[in-house]
Amino acid sequence: MNSEPLKTLFNIVSGIVLGILPVTGAALIGLFIYNDFPNIIGLTICAVLLILSIYVGYQIFRKIQIVGVTEFMAATRASPELDNLELASSSSTKNRTAEEMAHLIATKQSLIQSGCIRIYNDWYGQSFELELVLEHSEYDNERGLLTIKFKSGELLEIFAPKGIHESPTFLKIMHANRIRLSNANYGRTNISEQSYFIDYVKLTNSFETKSNIDWYTPLFDVSLGSPALVIYGKFN
Repeated sequence: MNSEPLKTLFNIVSGIVLGILPVTGAALIGLFIYNDFPNIIGLTICAVLLILSIYVGYQIFRKIQIVGVTEFMAATRASPELDNLELASSSSTKNRTAEEMAHLIATKQSLIQSGCIRIYNDWYGQSFELELVLEHSEYDNERGLLTIKFKSGELLEIFAPKGIHESPTFLKIMHANRIRLSNANYGRTNISEQSYFIDYVKLTNSFETKSNIDWYTPLFDVSLGSPALVIYGKFN
């Protein structure tokens, strides 16, 4: 049985319920304020609170539709600064250069063999659901380009990768100028031969995102404070 419609419905209902909470809170605060200031000042404050609460509620609803209610409720995000700490020699997490990482993947010696992709905080597919198997990798030193190919056909191009950490459960690249994911078919097999792509370019204080996906409109959930790329291995 396909659980996707049920999950979508659950996220919609959860998004509505949690999205209403800020509006309800603002309405209660507004009543207290208007009780003390039953004039134009009180009405103005109430109106501002209502507008802000509606905006916050909408953002909560939208976020839940993107990442799912489980991840939204967990909302535990590690500080990127912790990823820059010096690793102990006995640690299962290893620092890698881009050239070294490419060699390990290409020769099937990498600690991580498969996982779910997250680019600048934005999931490829639903969170922790679309697991891809690493097949090959190359590093072009002149262009500063690390490419990672997956068995299902997806191809990651990571420009100027820095701060690479690998463990048996994740591959993390802290910084990159641009990441392009081509053949982004989201595990679909019944689509045309067209090569779909998602392109993320990191600017100074924002992102430029592009995609030619035509069966739905991607909702980019990018964050400047997030690692450029994380491939999460699944826990058995």
